[in-house]
Order: sequence, then C-alpha cells, then structure tokens
Amino acid sequence: MAIDQVCHHVPAELPLHRGQLQRWVAAIALRIRIRRERKELAELPGYLLRDIGVDPQQARIESIRAFNDIPASRLPAAR
Repeated sequence: MAIDQVCHHVPAELPLHRGQLQRWVAAIALRIRIRRERKELAELPGYLLRDIGVDPQQARIESIRAFNDIPASRLPAAR
C-alpha cells in the first residue's frame, strides 16, 4: 500500500497533519528498507562481499547497526 493510500484514510481530527503523517510513514519505510538491506548484506557469501569491496567484518558491523542508525546520505533533504 502506498503512503498516499494510507494517508488518504486518516480522519481529519487526527492531531497530526497529513503531511506530517506522510513524512512519518516515509521515515519508518526507509528504516525498514535499510534494515532489510543490512540483513541481506549479512547473508552474502564472502566472494560476493569481495565483489562489492566489503570484507566480512565490515558487513557484520553494518548488519548489526541500530534500526534508527540511518546514514546521512540516505536521509531526505530538510525542507
């Protein structure tokens, strides 16, 4: 379900504005996507890690980063 579809069904009396809710949903979706990428990285065999220039120790460190530890380069630009 797209963010617009989720926010379309939000009651008008909700204390958050729809724009705030959209940003909140997008932020959670980004964190889930990055968590999935980290899990997949942890499962890659050594030869594939070498292909992308990552050693197993780096992959392990990246894969155990906190859910809300998002690289600055992945964050949306501030408005």
